[in-house]
Amino acid sequence: MYIYNLKELKSLSKELVGGKAYGLGRLSTIDNINIANCICLTVKCFEKFLNDLELNATITNLISEIHHNKILCRKNLAKIREIILSQKILQPLLDDIIANLISAKINLEDGVSVRSSSVNEDNDSKTYAGIFVSTLNVKNVEELEQAILKTWASSFSEVAYYYNGLQSINKSMAIIIQTMIYGELNGVLFSVSPDNYDYMQLEGSKNIGDIVEGNNPDLSLKILRKEKLLTKYNNIDFNELRDIALKIEAIWNSLVDIEWSYFNHKFYIMQCRPISTHKKIDTFTVIDQDDINTCSTVNLGCCREMFNRFLGKQAIFRENVVKNGFSVYKHVYILYKKHELTKSDLELIKKHIKSNNLIVEYDKSRMFCTMDNLYDVIIKEENNYNDNILCFRIGEIIRADLSGYSSITKDGNIYVEYVPGRMHGLISGKIAPVQVVIGKDIKYISRQFMTHIETVDIDTGKRIQEPYGKQPNILSEREIEQIRNYTLSLTKTFGQARLEWFIYQGKLYGKDISMEENNLNITENTATVISLGSAKGIAFFLNDLDALDEIAGKYNISLVSHSKSEEMVKYDKKLLNIIEQITAHTFDIIIFAERPSLGILAISDYIKGFVFRQCSILSHVGITLREKHIPAIISPEAFENIIDDDEVLLTPNGVTSFKKGEISNDSTKYN
Repeated sequence: MYIYNLKELKSLSKELVGGKAYGLGRLSTIDNINIANCICLTVKCFEKFLNDLELNATITNLISEIHHNKILCRKNLAKIREIILSQKILQPLLDDIIANLISAKINLEDGVSVRSSSVNEDNDSKTYAGIFVSTLNVKNVEELEQAILKTWASSFSEVAYYYNGLQSINKSMAIIIQTMIYGELNGVLFSVSPDNYDYMQLEGSKNIGDIVEGNNPDLSLKILRKEKLLTKYNNIDFNELRDIALKIEAIWNSLVDIEWSYFNHKFYIMQCRPISTHKKIDTFTVIDQDDINTCSTVNLGCCREMFNRFLGKQAIFRENVVKNGFSVYKHVYILYKKHELTKSDLELIKKHIKSNNLIVEYDKSRMFCTMDNLYDVIIKEENNYNDNILCFRIGEIIRADLSGYSSITKDGNIYVEYVPGRMHGLISGKIAPVQVVIGKDIKYISRQFMTHIETVDIDTGKRIQEPYGKQPNILSEREIEQIRNYTLSLTKTFGQARLEWFIYQGKLYGKDISMEENNLNITENTATVISLGSAKGIAFFLNDLDALDEIAGKYNISLVSHSKSEEMVKYDKKLLNIIEQITAHTFDIIIFAERPSLGILAISDYIKGFVFRQCSILSHVGITLREKHIPAIISPEAFENIIDDDEVLLTPNGVTSFKKGEISNDSTKYN
């Protein structure tokens, strides 16, 4: 059997049903506890799905590559998720799932939640809370299938891999399909408060899912563990929930974290897990984000998701940058009791952060400031939140003198693209980079006049454009040597890579790394070719790049999908409007764009080729176009000769315009 109901869970192993379902099975043996009805798709169900579609060999190969080179985790895990999300559950298995829901008297049309239940989840040492995908308010078969696929795919996340100690990628994912309880109040209860062990900590919200998603609660309440509450809140007597928590504690012999819903004068338990991160916070605490062990054992509250995003490729990369003798910019988390922060507390941050310009983050808020006004910024922000223990992430913003990419080419040289100032102008494509090849000799391929650069306002810490009005300086001998050593040492560790870095006050800082499958072949003669190949079609001038920039920022679009928001981009109205304009043509489309907005990644599958006035070859857009084998070149002169709807032939040598029907059908000779 692959599927079991709630009553059957109590006799099944954690290895079969996963941690969350195993916990529900244990709860079902305790009298007078209401549990939302559910069925469980076991680990065997996921295995059947993979076997039915013959996906195991492909996934195993991608995992094997990660074991040989851990920095591939982001790219290969994203590929695995894409493979799973692109599938359909075979009809017999889908029919079996629906039949089990009906047998359990769970009405899909009334709404269900689809919850992860990994074998690693909800154990005594690590909860894996927020690591895997769960979906609420699922009400039809199509939504159910997509929600199941998303949960299965989420077992292949960077964060899960890091939580496993970079040792294994666990495919043992079960799923709970549970009746939705649309309570008048919903929330979580920690049976011990992180700041005072004499109390429980309760948070509740009228909107389902708000609390577990990190949104500000409608109700935040401390409940004495040994004494009953004398008053009701919103006519709800939380003494009953307190008693439930104490009863579970006694039987499980563990402090617990309970997700609950209050409906029709009853508390329903949606899930329950042991508390694994309950380090008590008595005084102001500073934790370096690179201190992963400490960060993993402290309740970071709304900053937990930020820390989870850091885990995986970024953490592996930074560790090796430092190991090879280079610097990294710093982030720290500060934790303190609300209304107890002092200016002298913040002096402790200076042990970790040397920059005067800072970015302060809490939940979805981002604020820029300097070290001098950090205290005022935090105090103003803390009044917007009900949490008793607050956690902010503080990062240094370094006013870079120089920022760039570097990568080793096929002939063993180092190809470099750089801009004065900060990286943003290079990433967005708004500033054309200096192109230089570092070999036995130093060859500058392109060094254009720059009207402005991206930098940081030294008073506010905010990103600004600053007038420049000249050609960028050539690299100093020290800068060349640092870039050379950095690129060679990190490539030796990770293999063919595109490396990001910046230089400030003579010191090189490692920023990020992206892996590319093929070696670059860049010389003076090929420095305008972003992606090899040829294509023919109709010229389409993409003028609204600001809209694509907005889409890229809103959904965190990157080289590889690694955020929940990025999956939602395909529903964006602005993006759908752009795609509609492109697909309205009956001919293949060659895009002409001033620069490579990251938003272009969301439309690349609809395009046969790209022509840019300016572009970084090592940018995320460049890497993606090469990996998708979409031809692309840099050709400013094409913008002088081509207009919308011209029929064009794009080759590595440039762009040619033809009258309709004049292009040969065979363009493969140009590849």
